[in-house]
Amino acid sequence: MAGSQQPDGVFFVTICTKGHEGILGSIENDEMVLSEAGMAVQDCIETINKVYPSVLVDSSCIMPNHIHLLLICLAYPNNVPLHQLIQQFKSSASKKARRSLWESYRLPEKIIVNHTVVNARQYIRDNAWRWVSDCYHPDSLQATLAAEERKSRKASHARYTDAPEDVPPPEEEP
Repeated sequence: MAGSQQPDGVFFVTICTKGHEGILGSIENDEMVLSEAGMAVQDCIETINKVYPSVLVDSSCIMPNHIHLLLICLAYPNNVPLHQLIQQFKSSASKKARRSLWESYRLPEKIIVNHTVVNARQYIRDNAWRWVSDCYHPDSLQATLAAEERKSRKASHARYTDAPEDVPPPEEEP
């Protein structure tokens, strides 16, 4: 396979907004209501197959601070690499929304097994009503960051003192 050719397969892609800001809309009554930026993103999702005929959007979901795409990449000569497609998508959506929208991109998961495709479709379909328990929900992110900070402080305290582990680290100065 040539270096510029995209392998065929099904890819589950998650792209988060910059700083996990809820700028793409809000969840109301378990349904996503798109903001102006969210509508710009939706328009760009709908044009993926027109711009890249060898890439089909099987399923998609826009959430307040991230999107999910299930992309089917067909084997054609001269396919654009998936990372390039994602970068172009992010750039187009940001231009259309007239603001920078996205965090750095992480590589998608390639899905091989057919039942996993069904699970990914279901996950995307159910994402809005599961928002309060979603790992990208602001409350979940805050809790995760706080737990990581406590763990880091505890490890730092244990490393630099002879205090037993059950002694809390000293309070930070304001």
